[in-house]
Amino acid sequence: MWERYCRGEGPAAFDVPALPPEYDTARPTRPPNLGLQLHLNGAEPREGWKIVAAEAGPDVDHVCDPRTLAAFGDETVDAIYAGWYYQRLSYREELPQALAAAYRVLKPGGTLRLAVPDFELLCSLMVNPSIPRKERFSLMVLMYGDQSSPERFNRLGFTAEFAGAFLKQAGFKSARRVPSFGLFNDMSNAKRFSRAIALNVLATK
Repeated sequence: MWERYCRGEGPAAFDVPALPPEYDTARPTRPPNLGLQLHLNGAEPREGWKIVAAEAGPDVDHVCDPRTLAAFGDETVDAIYAGWYYQRLSYREELPQALAAAYRVLKPGGTLRLAVPDFELLCSLMVNPSIPRKERFSLMVLMYGDQSSPERFNRLGFTAEFAGAFLKQAGFKSARRVPSFGLFNDMSNAKRFSRAIALNVLATK
């Protein structure tokens, strides 16, 4: 079109060949086989993900303690997602046990995606003089949980440094912070005062 314009010629029609069948988006395609993907303590059903929880529920696929994953064999899982869960575990026993269990069931190259409150960021907001005093209690709730039930107490303040150390201890070969996972509509995308308050970490076995 540019060459025709430079020559002073008017617009003209041209033919576009059809896409080969494998690129034809009008044809229905089967979703790719993503293997076994576990969503620990999940509340949002999503195709391709199996919700694992300690108690039965309307959308729970596997009743199993997410700390042990005893219902799953070694190296049988392709991916694990844990949103706003690991900070509720004790850092001396439960968290190391849970991360070791995740490592055990993941296949080599499998991934663990974890989202937890960013304790360091929340602390910085607490002492930021620009944050209204009346909002500081809500920040404290994000740190320690809303405590509306026994399972909604936060027992650990995660920083990127702490997360990396715990994951390395469990055996994961790499871990990096990511802005978002884009998988579920949960607290992994939460913001307060225009700041992302979730620490999202992608770890690889």
